[in-house]
Amino acid sequence: MRDSLRLISRSAEGDANTIRPGSTIDQARQFLRKVGLPVHVEKILQGIGKENTKSNKVSLTGSLGHYARQGSVFTRPAPNTFGLKEFEDQVLDDLPEDFGKN
Repeated sequence: MRDSLRLISRSAEGDANTIRPGSTIDQARQFLRKVGLPVHVEKILQGIGKENTKSNKVSLTGSLGHYARQGSVFTRPAPNTFGLKEFEDQVLDDLPEDFGKN
């Protein structure tokens, strides 16, 4: 019964922007929001209290990269460096209205 409920809750999410609360991905998103700029995966691991091991780096990089490739939630501005899509929106909002018209 519990396995069925897990499958239903995962398939009900559907939206790529939905991240399970408390998951490592959610912790990474909260950490990046707190920092306010893109950060290398090793610093993300440190910031969320995970050990900086090769398997943790590979796992987190793969998970964040998946969202970045879909163009949702996370961005990858440099190798092994991740930010949030909302950071890009903030930059565009901060530009003056006549930016680029000269």
